[in-house]
Amino acid sequence: MRTFQLDSMSMRKIYYLNTDLDLLSSKELEPIVQAFADEAFCLYCGEEGRGHFRATFEMNRLISSPDIVMQHFCFLAESLEGDVRVLWNGCFKKVFDIGYEGGVDHASYTDELRVETLKRVAELGACIRVTVYPMEK
Repeated sequence: MRTFQLDSMSMRKIYYLNTDLDLLSSKELEPIVQAFADEAFCLYCGEEGRGHFRATFEMNRLISSPDIVMQHFCFLAESLEGDVRVLWNGCFKKVFDIGYEGGVDHASYTDELRVETLKRVAELGACIRVTVYPMEK
């Protein structure tokens, strides 16, 4: 996850960082990395041990909404064809990880995922995870 420099006042509040896409497979994931290369940055691609491979992506551009990021990732996955689509379908874990940095103020923070987005995520066989990181000092 990328972190962003904020002034001391805004660092006290909860804020959205970004949404990563994490894939786990029994096969090398480099073909998906190549297919996503123009739109998504690969944070990691490699073997995890026990014959498992992981690839983790984030969008190449800063987008301030998890819903929009997930829509972009869904479009990329839905656009895969042939052997690369078979590789995607064979991933035993597909996770959209929505990241937030927690603040010290107790004000609430709300984001919304649209029904259309949730349907697309489900149709791709993926799940959604929310990660809240402690505020950096």
